[in-house]
Amino acid sequence: MSNRIYLYVIIGLVLLVLVYSAVSERFDQYLQERQRIALREEEARMTPLNRAKREGAIGHYDEALRDIDGIPAGSSEYSDAQKYRAYVVEWKRLDAEAAAEQAAHVSVQRARARETPEEDKRAAASKIESQLDRAEKSCKDAVKSREEFPSTVDFKWFNDSPKYDEETGIVTATVNYTAKNSVGAELPYRMTCIETSEFLVTSANRTGR
Repeated sequence: MSNRIYLYVIIGLVLLVLVYSAVSERFDQYLQERQRIALREEEARMTPLNRAKREGAIGHYDEALRDIDGIPAGSSEYSDAQKYRAYVVEWKRLDAEAAAEQAAHVSVQRARARETPEEDKRAAASKIESQLDRAEKSCKDAVKSREEFPSTVDFKWFNDSPKYDEETGIVTATVNYTAKNSVGAELPYRMTCIETSEFLVTSANRTGR
């Protein structure tokens, strides 16, 4: 009798796990579908200038410029669009310069990747530790500087630890957060920042989660 009860308990637990897995999977699908619907609704309500601002905020400068250039001269958005166009052109130039500097930095780091005196190694280790400590804060600063509504940014505690590349001397930091868009919808995002040893964010890419 006790063996039969034990068997029933095991079967019940297995069924419970299967049901939980199925419900969890359906719930995840539901959340993903709701996010897709919210994004489609947001897209439908967006004006060309709002679309350009969204693309510019995540570093898609060519797409932003294409949206701006599609706004006719007689449009109510035209004047503001031309002002924003100047910002986008400048951001694109700065990112291109940063990418060139980063490539040069990588080349120098590789050339210096030889045996280093012990004192220099200790100094380098200390610099790396400081860089890792500051990486996440620098990335959060980049988020607030690029979001259209920085006061709505809410950073989450579950972030990946900053990663240091010994070969290039570059740190990659990732932060998760939510922020409201131009229509007031709060959406989740992830910002990945690439930083040099001088703690300067040379590249930041925002993606939806």
